[in-house]
Amino acid sequence: MYWLAPPPIARHAVAALILLAALAWDLWPEATEAYPVAAVDLAAGDTVDEAAVRHEPLPRGLLPQPARGSVVLVAVPAGTPLVPGLVGEVVVPDGWWTVSVDVPDGAVAGSDVRVAITSVGGAEAVLVPGIVVSGPTGTGLDRSPGGVAVPEGHAAAVAAAVGSGRVTVLTGTP
Repeated sequence: MYWLAPPPIARHAVAALILLAALAWDLWPEATEAYPVAAVDLAAGDTVDEAAVRHEPLPRGLLPQPARGSVVLVAVPAGTPLVPGLVGEVVVPDGWWTVSVDVPDGAVAGSDVRVAITSVGGAEAVLVPGIVVSGPTGTGLDRSPGGVAVPEGHAAAVAAAVGSGRVTVLTGTP
């Protein structure tokens, strides 16, 4: 007779344990980490610094961490996570020195350029290879020059020419 069968206590206990496990799973805090996100619109060549970045919680391991001191490779709108594909490092060969010089607007950090040093009369010029380390910042009177890394053998000549106003940074393809 069915009504005389023992109660299904084991099945009820297993069902209760499953419900408790599901409740604990839902209430358990999610593992998150602070991830850098663009706080403002960033142009190609901008340096990723603390003023341009805010940190938002994202699930741990969702995105790889970008390198510190990175440079924006392409324009990034505000709110975009700064993944390694959007930021990168400027690679300067060993033995090169950075000189503060006015960099054209089209040149971004990491661009190959040529630094033209003109003679005193302006008739001849020497071309020195260079890599843009940082582009110009600001506009108008608040504009500051950028930086170009040049080989050590030419660094003194470029610096002297910058001081006398005989340097022009050329962009384009070699």
